[in-house]
Amino acid sequence: GVKIDPTSGLLTDESGFLTATFKVVLDAAPTADVTLFLNSSDTTEGTIDQSSLTFTPLNWDQPQTVTVTGMDDFIADGPQPYTIITGPITSLDLDYAALDPVSDIPDVSVTNADNETPGISTSPSTDLWTSEGGATEKVQVLLQSQPKFPVLLNIDSSKPLEGTVSPTTLTFNPEPGLPVSPKEFTITGIDDCDKDGDTPYTVSITAVSDDPDYHGTSIDLQVTNYEAPTISWVEPVENGEIYITDGFSPIKLKVINKCGEPISKVRFYRWVTALGDHVTIGEDLTPPYEETILPSELESGWNQIFAFAFGPPNSRQTFSIHEPILILKDANNLVHLPLINKQP
Repeated sequence: GVKIDPTSGLLTDESGFLTATFKVVLDAAPTADVTLFLNSSDTTEGTIDQSSLTFTPLNWDQPQTVTVTGMDDFIADGPQPYTIITGPITSLDLDYAALDPVSDIPDVSVTNADNETPGISTSPSTDLWTSEGGATEKVQVLLQSQPKFPVLLNIDSSKPLEGTVSPTTLTFNPEPGLPVSPKEFTITGIDDCDKDGDTPYTVSITAVSDDPDYHGTSIDLQVTNYEAPTISWVEPVENGEIYITDGFSPIKLKVINKCGEPISKVRFYRWVTALGDHVTIGEDLTPPYEETILPSELESGWNQIFAFAFGPPNSRQTFSIHEPILILKDANNLVHLPLINKQP
């Protein structure tokens, strides 16, 4: 006969840290080698470190240990029972070869503890903020367990005039045996041109699914849209076609405070392709907010000129956002200035 101890009460878990063992030994010395085959009834719940054990006439009375390790199926399915099936058995010893695996050799009962809880997680989940200058938050969303059916997440902003979301839906499909991969959406601050200060709003994520573990599940993210000044280009400007200047006269750059929010300074930048970075042209702390640039400071070809208005000191990235001016310096050193719609 074959003795197995224990045959029940074994526990594994999906993390793989909690393993179980049982010992196998023969009841009597065989006349030839005896090989006992083993397998798991559900390898998605638990596996064994040996698929067979061989006992010889010399070591038949020395117990051999089998280790059972729980497997993570990524599904919130609670504790799952499974069995380590013992048999068949092979041997030239006719007594052992005649053993019936079903009736003569006990199987081993194991339970695999679950480690998933259905839910929605985000990163980040706190201290989210945008600004009227267009500052964004990129949010990763993750389902905490593998869903049984597709899960559609609807993403909504409580105040779309303060912050918008894109995309507005995310879909997670079941992928058995694989961890759930995170998906991403972006929250973008909106400039409402109102002097309304820093404004809190909520981004809600709600699940729709045939999976009852997920349908109706929702979380709310608290976001703040920080106040930022709004500016618009005034110069260079012409109410007509693009015009051309010589390659020597200074070019005036000027913006206006479009919405009247507090401005501590306006900083003018030039993008330098060779450096792959911005170079500060200058700053203006008081209206009118203007600066000059010489054609000699421009690169041959297209140049991007930016202006950013900063809010009160110590505010959180409350700077304006708008389209840059593109200025062309041609091979003849002539400067082609762009057309800008004049502000009232």
